[in-house]
Amino acid sequence: MEEPVKTTAGQGFGIASLILGILALLIAFIPCIGIFALLPGVIAIVLAIVGLSQARSANGSTGLILSGLIISIIGTLIAAVWLLFFSAGGLFLKNLDNEDGKLDVIIEEFVNKFEKEYGDEVESDMEKTDSDLEKTLEELEKKDSLDAVQQSSDSEIPDSSSTRK
Repeated sequence: MEEPVKTTAGQGFGIASLILGILALLIAFIPCIGIFALLPGVIAIVLAIVGLSQARSANGSTGLILSGLIISIIGTLIAAVWLLFFSAGGLFLKNLDNEDGKLDVIIEEFVNKFEKEYGDEVESDMEKTDSDLEKTLEELEKKDSLDAVQQSSDSEIPDSSSTRK
């Protein structure tokens, strides 16, 4: 008994799904932009489903289509996680900074604790950095003035090769 011949039905949708799925997967791994992978991911899933139904009805091969579907699902899930992460963070900040001003209180407490623990060190380091910068600037200015004096004295000396004839 002969096995039915495999057709290429649905392969175009499978290739499109695979390309969009890879694009969605790559975009999904980029922080802060990963949410935008939802659009190509969902389109790739739809294309893979259409291609899979065509391939099954016309006895086509489904390997490429299934790989496009799997990659699309993974990219879309990662993008959905980013969306949930940013939504939860936004809701947290919204609830934190309500009319009571809790966020301002937390920030003020942090600043006070930081100044108490590291205030003197930061100030001394800033003063040291300022003095180092001033010394470096003075050295550079002296060097520039010496270079200017050297150039002016070099331009006053006549070229001995041009005076000989």
